[in-house]
Amino acid sequence: MIVRAIKPGLRRSAWKPGLTCTAGQRLADDAAKAREIEARLDRLAAACNVLPMDAVAFRTWAQLRYRWSDTLCEDAMIAATAKVHGLTVATRYRADFSGFGVPLLDPFVG
Repeated sequence: MIVRAIKPGLRRSAWKPGLTCTAGQRLADDAAKAREIEARLDRLAAACNVLPMDAVAFRTWAQLRYRWSDTLCEDAMIAATAKVHGLTVATRYRADFSGFGVPLLDPFVG
């Protein structure tokens, strides 16, 4: 999840990167499961702000991937989207994002 503001007292606006909204669908093992996941994604897209991976985000992603392992490919996409939009990445796994140069927020730390 990517959040806009991390200052106390401000309402936090949250976005879902498009990548996280489609990953489960391609992993579905049958057509019925894929349709079920697609329906859930449609409901999610209607209820949340979904940030697309546009040309600027893809160029930023390529620059981030150049320096990091392929195992962080999806994390680099999330980081690139956050970087392009000036947002903060909310994640429990700060180490996975620490080298991408984006602000991080661990929502599980009090």
